[in-house]
Amino acid sequence: MKKKAVLLWVTGCFLCGVAMTGCGPMGQLRNVARMSGAESGIEEKAGSKEEKEEEKKKAADSETPVLGGEAVEGFEDFSYLYEETLTAYMEEDTEIGKVKRKTVTVYIPEGNASGINAELPGTAYADTFGVTFRFSLNSYLISGQEEKTVAEKLQGYMDETYPDKNEKKKKSHKADYEGLELSEVEKIGQDAAVARAEYFVWNDEKEEYGIVYGTYYLKELEPDLLALLEVEVDSSKAASKTEELLKELEAFYEVDLEWNSDEAQEKLEDYLAGKEEEEVPGAIEGIIEFDYPKGWALDENYSDEGMLIYAPGGDSDGAGCGIAITSLDSFGVTDDVIGWLGDEEYLSKFIEEGLGEGAENLTVRYYGNTCIGETALAEFIYTEEGEVIDCRLYLGGDDEKIYIIVAVQFQWLEMNTFEVAEELLEKGKVR
Repeated sequence: MKKKAVLLWVTGCFLCGVAMTGCGPMGQLRNVARMSGAESGIEEKAGSKEEKEEEKKKAADSETPVLGGEAVEGFEDFSYLYEETLTAYMEEDTEIGKVKRKTVTVYIPEGNASGINAELPGTAYADTFGVTFRFSLNSYLISGQEEKTVAEKLQGYMDETYPDKNEKKKKSHKADYEGLELSEVEKIGQDAAVARAEYFVWNDEKEEYGIVYGTYYLKELEPDLLALLEVEVDSSKAASKTEELLKELEAFYEVDLEWNSDEAQEKLEDYLAGKEEEEVPGAIEGIIEFDYPKGWALDENYSDEGMLIYAPGGDSDGAGCGIAITSLDSFGVTDDVIGWLGDEEYLSKFIEEGLGEGAENLTVRYYGNTCIGETALAEFIYTEEGEVIDCRLYLGGDDEKIYIIVAVQFQWLEMNTFEVAEELLEKGKVR
């Protein structure tokens, strides 16, 4: 829109001047948002326990080695694992002046990217058949927690590995994840615990999404010796031999590893279908779906994931008019918002504060009940280099969102952008 993108200016000023500064009702909403945390959980899926018990029984009958058990010399029944010895460095023995060491026999997946980490004693790694394997003795990530139970130690590790995304802290070693679901930490007897995670990741090499199933197992081998096993299966890298490898890992480490290829494919398809819906213009969560007049389109120069702008020809600058839609989470305070909408004097000060300098001839009135709930209307003008722009800002809310719709047009324009906005408010549907 000539010198300044007025739609962006109006909406941006309103959001930044009010919502982000902590002033007025939107500031209160943001303060609520800052204090809110997101929790998610998933129920552990029930498998065939009889089959698992039978497998464990067969393993015992064939003298399959297990973590922390007696070594089985000459064992060669594993097709995908090989034997290694890891050394855990314990505290110094002051009586003899030497560092105590303990050795543990482990089995590691074979592959080009597998082995012992020489720079970090007591650790092993592997990445093969879509399975990422990590094992460590007395992990430094769980150090200094001697007074806690094994389950509490694992919970602390999960909290560090998958911190709340609302918190500004980095994940320890995880790639970016989407759609994260975490299980509760489950105790296994007196000396072990397990937790599980599911999330979606983008595979740069294949240019496709995959779903990751993660199992995190902590076992106390001795009072001062902890073993941490992490096994993550990425569907975008999994192969026909993935399940066979997992069965061998389950046999040695005595823990059920989360993976189901059919279920993974179904969940991935559902997730991708949801992403395609989100990418449809006007179908973003919390945004209003509306059939715009023929010739109107999304202005991709200014629209983003937080704000959609529509204009004739998809060009608000060239058309001299447009409509912007955005929303904020209400966090359950919609009743307060409705109260603010009914107080025109307070709302006038609120909107004036949000717009700051530049808005002239401001009037505010209650508009009515629309597709965005109880709605207020603010009308004002903005002048730039002699050009007068008429602006209308609609503010409303429902149980989940506070909605802001801004319609603008140059006064010389023959069409009536505000009629389009009013039809949107009447016939629009909130996702």
